Amino acid sequence: MKYKVCIKAAGRGSRLSYAKDFNKSLLPVGGKAVISRLIEKFPVDVEIIIPVGYNANYVKDFLDIAHPERKITFVNVDKYDGLGSGPGYSLLCCKKHLQCPFIFLACDTIVLEDIPKPDYDWIGVSNIADSKNYLVAGVKNGVVLEFFDKMQNSILEKKCSNYDSFLNNAFIGLAAIKNYDDFWNGLEANNSLVCGELQVANGLAALIKNGLKTINFSWFDTGTDPGYERTREYFKNNAILPKSGEFTYFEGGKVIKFFTNAEKVLGRLEKAGFLKKSIPEITDRKNNFYAYRYKNGSMLSDTWNDSDFKEFLEFCKDTIWVKQRLTKKQEKEFKRACWKFYFEKTLERINLFYRNTSISDLKEDINGVSVPKLSSIFKKIDWEYLCAGIPVLFHGDPQPENIIISEGKFYLLDWREDFGGMRACGDIYYDLAKIYHALIISGEIIRNNQFKVTVKDGQVQLFFLLKSNLLKFKHILEDFIKNERLDLNKVRLHSALIYLNICALHHNPYNLLLYYFGKKLLKEVVD
Repeated sequence: MKYKVCIKAAGRGSRLSYAKDFNKSLLPVGGKAVISRLIEKFPVDVEIIIPVGYNANYVKDFLDIAHPERKITFVNVDKYDGLGSGPGYSLLCCKKHLQCPFIFLACDTIVLEDIPKPDYDWIGVSNIADSKNYLVAGVKNGVVLEFFDKMQNSILEKKCSNYDSFLNNAFIGLAAIKNYDDFWNGLEANNSLVCGELQVANGLAALIKNGLKTINFSWFDTGTDPGYERTREYFKNNAILPKSGEFTYFEGGKVIKFFTNAEKVLGRLEKAGFLKKSIPEITDRKNNFYAYRYKNGSMLSDTWNDSDFKEFLEFCKDTIWVKQRLTKKQEKEFKRACWKFYFEKTLERINLFYRNTSISDLKEDINGVSVPKLSSIFKKIDWEYLCAGIPVLFHGDPQPENIIISEGKFYLLDWREDFGGMRACGDIYYDLAKIYHALIISGEIIRNNQFKVTVKDGQVQLFFLLKSNLLKFKHILEDFIKNERLDLNKVRLHSALIYLNICALHHNPYNLLLYYFGKKLLKEVVD
């Protein structure tokens, strides 16, 4: 049968801190956006109607890159926030496009099962622990008798006809509408609000007379922080560590990158022009997004072959670590960039970490080592020595998880857009330190939660697993640095500062591991 699908993506996602200044339909789950997981539930010839409002351009740009093969109609919702808004209002905005049987679903609902066609009227239900935030159906023999919207358990127990099982019939934001005229008439005739919003229950209630049925689904609610975290844990294949201001997706043979700061996208694309021999092909660019061709292969971090890592270092030496000749003016600019990148940015990031965590700069005992205040350690650093860099083409983050080995070639991913404002070059010591620091604390160990941090009364205990192949690579890198007559101590110093720089960008408790380990390592290197 011919039908359409409506995915409601207009709201702010006020229950979800992860979607602040974003759109919750685009939150990544196992490498894919939530909305992609919904779209891919339906045949490619089914038209998708998407009401958009909050950060609508993000949704439009992403889907244009990720799903160019789909017929998608966007409907602008003028009132997506405040009194009178809500899922019911978003649906009404789409009425003229939905004059046929259709399925609608919330953009924060993921189900594991196949979604049946709208051959009859049905709603998706699942079990919950607390009814106060949900629409609950009174059900008998799989048929809806009544609806109760956002009522406390204690009240619902007295009102609901199936009081012994009402928590098993929470509406999950997914429904199929065969009798669409009845649905629209019911939604328009009853404009009462619940919690200041127009709900879809007003239309669903009009279908009860037709024999509205229920279908149980395995449901993931990505619309709350706990729900999103549970969903990410379930779909953890291809998961990327969350990072403030950016997201990564794997969609349709592409890697799609999003940045809240569109200037970063411009910088990445400009930098790609310098790195074109060592990175995958750029395929798309739209405002806050860019995409490159996905490369089948293996990550350098997963290989146990020493020769692969040695060849990678030689590859970098021949491609991105080519020393740049600078004019006198450029030399001054480069020296200023080093100071800005190493000293000023470090202080900014550390202060951001303190503000985000309410942690103070204190003396601590870290794994049995007495470590003074970070500010005291900073005073011992010879910043002029640290900022005396060597200008090379530069990548910015060539750590092993950003290196793909495909058909005997190395492809470098996730390059930085600049080095202290400079596009054409950066300091080789930063690239070396990015590799070095990732050989100690690997992303895989963090994603698998194979670490622990405890902080109590000035006593800090850190635990994390080490990958034995990466430790071997660390020794190979140290030999490479010495053979190239570079300064290994400077690399170690930069590595310690990298942990401290990135701690403000990551989630708890990973941010604590980065801070305390970075602080301890910095003390050891400086001493």
